[in-house]
Amino acid sequence: MNQRVRAARVLGVVAAAMAVIACAAGPAEAPSTCPIDQVQSSPPPADAAARCRIVGDGSAGWSHAIALYAARDDASPVLILRHPDRVGVTWSELPPPTEGGRGARAQVELGGQRRVRARGYATLGDAVFQLRRRVDVVPGHLWHRAGAEVTVIGEDAGGVVIEADGLARAQTPGRVHVPCDALAYEGRRLADDPADAPRSDGVRLYPTRDVLSLAAEPGGCAFVALHTRFGVDLHEVERRGAFVRIAGGEALVHDGWVRAGDVQREPVDFDREFSTPTDDVDRCTLTATVAADTPLRVGATPTGPAVAELEVGAALHLPRGVDAATLEGGDAWVVVEFDDQTIVAPSGALLWAPRSAIVVESSSTRGCPDVP
Repeated sequence: MNQRVRAARVLGVVAAAMAVIACAAGPAEAPSTCPIDQVQSSPPPADAAARCRIVGDGSAGWSHAIALYAARDDASPVLILRHPDRVGVTWSELPPPTEGGRGARAQVELGGQRRVRARGYATLGDAVFQLRRRVDVVPGHLWHRAGAEVTVIGEDAGGVVIEADGLARAQTPGRVHVPCDALAYEGRRLADDPADAPRSDGVRLYPTRDVLSLAAEPGGCAFVALHTRFGVDLHEVERRGAFVRIAGGEALVHDGWVRAGDVQREPVDFDREFSTPTDDVDRCTLTATVAADTPLRVGATPTGPAVAELEVGAALHLPRGVDAATLEGGDAWVVVEFDDQTIVAPSGALLWAPRSAIVVESSSTRGCPDVP
């Protein structure tokens, strides 16, 4: 081997070693985000099926209350579903995914559960849906497990557009098409199918950053940003120089590369603060039931139109025994509440029902006002 070739090889080895050292010691720059064509989501189904209808009870999980509007564009709601996991809902007339994103509204129907029968509109972003089977976002690197909680964005000719819910959200595009029958709206479904589980045979790792940017290869563009402040399950798969391949996730599974300095083997403590709203019920209440299907009105007074219908057998409270109003014609209306606080009036409003349809059942009314 001549000296010129030997010298070139030595210089190449030295340059490579210096590059590795510089990469390990230099500042951890955020990787660029992959262009859309490199993280293309699952293609939509070929068939343009009938309009999607999703039926079920909601999820308690991390869901919020769902507001029911009489019309799609109304500014103020008429009812609040305070506990979505207790109310059966039929979702239909999903909007196109380009109209408002998470703020778009779909039609909802309630009824058949001895509470209230109503039809209106609700914001899709307020509801938590689940997947019945695995859905790939970036094949081999990012996928939703069966049972994953997702947000429905809207419906197009190819199916339903969903977006990851929870603490980890994909970078662009971050949305995938699924057929309607891949979605469920029900109580929390555990992602426990071993076939779509992440690798968990490596050393447990902990993030040193609030956001981890994962790439499909060492030093590559980021296909997902993992928000780690409330904890994320990570396991080491392999190491290459200044990069570590990690895998984990409970519902949204990730398998990709991060900088070695972004993870460590010792736990990292984050401050956490949670609060759970309580169901405030007036101590002085009278229990009652609905004797027959009857109109339900919402407002400061019962003068407006009926927004729904109370179903026969619905369990109620009369929270303020003397709160009543007599309308023209002599009809008496009283303030009512559902005994489990599942459905409530919007802020500043009350629920009103005709007194003639209410059967008071309390055996003791000591300390309470007179029954109206």
